[in-house]
Amino acid sequence: MNIINSIYNNIFLEKIFPDGLEPMVLIGNVHFDLNKKISLSIHTKQRPGVEVEKWGLWGKDYNVIVIEVYGIACDTTILRGWNDVNYGNISISQNADGFLLSHSGDLWDIKIQSQVFCFERCSTYIDGDF
Repeated sequence: MNIINSIYNNIFLEKIFPDGLEPMVLIGNVHFDLNKKISLSIHTKQRPGVEVEKWGLWGKDYNVIVIEVYGIACDTTILRGWNDVNYGNISISQNADGFLLSHSGDLWDIKIQSQVFCFERCSTYIDGDF
């Protein structure tokens, strides 16, 4: 399943990534709230399909887009090897409890079950290793 298709309120994401989001991303932040709200940031080095004027020029003003989403966390969340998290493949699948987002590499494993994932906003930055 394309991760953008599984995010509620994804109209802007569909415009900037018309062919979908490439699976090589970085989950850079995970935040849990006492009310089961979860927020996370998905960093991608994928060039957008359309230019967003306020972001400037790709490769000059920014080369990473951060997609911020939030959801309602379920009990099946796993964060293993957080200090080693890096760019890696991400996938999402739908099940009876909602959506299971998985992001893993050799030294880390992140699995977040949420009833729903909702788009909140995007931001950008320059990664010097690009």
